[in-house]
Amino acid sequence: MPTEFPLEKTPVTIDGETYTIANVPDTSKLVLAARNRILADLKLDDFLSKLQLVGKLLFVAYNGVAREPELRGELSTLQMNYMRLCADSYEAMVAFDDSCTRMLDHLRRLFTYLLGGKEDLALLYLGQMQVADEMAEEALKLAQEFQDVFLQAKALAGVEVAKPAEGGKQQALEAKWVSVEALKQAVVILSKAGDWPKRMARHCKNLSSGAGGLKETIVLMKTDPDRLAFYQSQPFLEEAVIHYADWKALQMISKEYSVAAKKVKVDVQESFQKNLTTEEMLALAVQEGKALLASAKERVAKA
Repeated sequence: MPTEFPLEKTPVTIDGETYTIANVPDTSKLVLAARNRILADLKLDDFLSKLQLVGKLLFVAYNGVAREPELRGELSTLQMNYMRLCADSYEAMVAFDDSCTRMLDHLRRLFTYLLGGKEDLALLYLGQMQVADEMAEEALKLAQEFQDVFLQAKALAGVEVAKPAEGGKQQALEAKWVSVEALKQAVVILSKAGDWPKRMARHCKNLSSGAGGLKETIVLMKTDPDRLAFYQSQPFLEEAVIHYADWKALQMISKEYSVAAKKVKVDVQESFQKNLTTEEMLALAVQEGKALLASAKERVAKA
């Protein structure tokens, strides 16, 4: 990295905290504000735990139709599609994390060159920021995958099953009722799950737009004799630091999501490996399923 202009010599104070492009902590007000802009009213921890809940609900639903080969096959496919979605989400967010690491390094190099008056070199690094558009496209692909799984689950949840009488001995009927109810709760969660990657896509588009605006500014100012003073002005440095914080916030969210998505994938995969008898499957749906269903309804109602 060039040393012509140390970034530490460009402090800027925003909302009572002082930053440089070389130092924008993850816990700073600036990064947390950027994180909140991405997520809006979405509580990430709650959302991620609900994705884990969907995996459990789908497993209960699968077990509840143990004596119905056609439904059992369709629910097996649904579980596989959900596991694939979680795997794709994990891989995408790991890639997002890697891209953010590179872009943060590029930004530090870019501004070091820029503050040293080497606009042409700065523009070379700025050209790499187009990866934000590619990330936006990847996020929209995930949104479509969520939509596809949602529609598949919704169709299966439309099966009409009368609630069995309390104390009845028709275990298969009771298990099927639990299965459909579990699917209904999974559908409620999945109906909103696709909003998250859409928010990520919008943020990536905003990052791309910010890079485009910076490019226009550099091209406009590169022949101005007072350009170095402009690059060191507080308004310009504020924009630079905020743009840097936006990338850091995206990286934080990507890390959190990748960990949860990997766990859900592993949980669903382990469920597939369980070799239960038909009677064991029905018993699991009735006994464990009822408790899970009650908990799921309570959690969904609080959303």
